[in-house]
Amino acid sequence: MALDDSNLVSGWRELIEALAEKEHASWSRWMAYLFSKCDRLPDGGYVIDISLANHWIRQARTPYAELTEKEKESDRKEVYEILPLIAHLQCDAVVGRALRIAPAWCQVRIDDRPDSSQNEPGSVYPAPPDGF
Repeated sequence: MALDDSNLVSGWRELIEALAEKEHASWSRWMAYLFSKCDRLPDGGYVIDISLANHWIRQARTPYAELTEKEKESDRKEVYEILPLIAHLQCDAVVGRALRIAPAWCQVRIDDRPDSSQNEPGSVYPAPPDGF
């Protein structure tokens, strides 16, 4: 079933598409990794080693707070991939409220804001500083 996006605020469709693209890239990396760990059968199928299957089942059932630091770092790396999109949205929202100066991490004022249609999300605005 397709999502109904007819009531979305301007700009959200683009953000959803950008985030969906990042999600697909993340999934694609995972699938490539998973298949690289499998044995290929003569009929073209794949077999996952039981120890890997058990490891991934355990991870899937474990709340984030209970993951090992190494497992959490893997999840953080995936989040890092989407931070530029979120920072771009945050800066657009701040600038869109007609504030004279956006937060310093946006590095933009309303008067000199580039045309966002000419820039990829994240290419103009850096990610916010730690603790934002």
